Parts: sequence; structure tokens; C-alpha cells
Amino acid sequence: MAKLSLRSIYDEIGPEKIDELVRAFYPKVYADEHLIPIFK
Repeated sequence: MAKLSLRSIYDEIGPEKIDELVRAFYPKVYADEHLIPIFK
């Protein structure tokens, strides 16, 4: 039986890309008045 190997998104794209995505995501969230309360 083949062993299933699961990798996280972090493992797949790496810490630099995660940081890039976070830096792009949060300014957009905080620019939207409807989303701000959800992320505070």
C-alpha cells in the first residue's frame, strides 16, 4: 500500500511567499470598512 504524504501550504510555497501574501492581504482588509471588524 502506498504511503500518502501530505504537505502544508507553508511547505509548498515557503516562508517568503507566505510573508508576501500576508503583506498584500492585510492592507486590503483594512481598506474595506466591512471587513475591518472581522479582523480586529
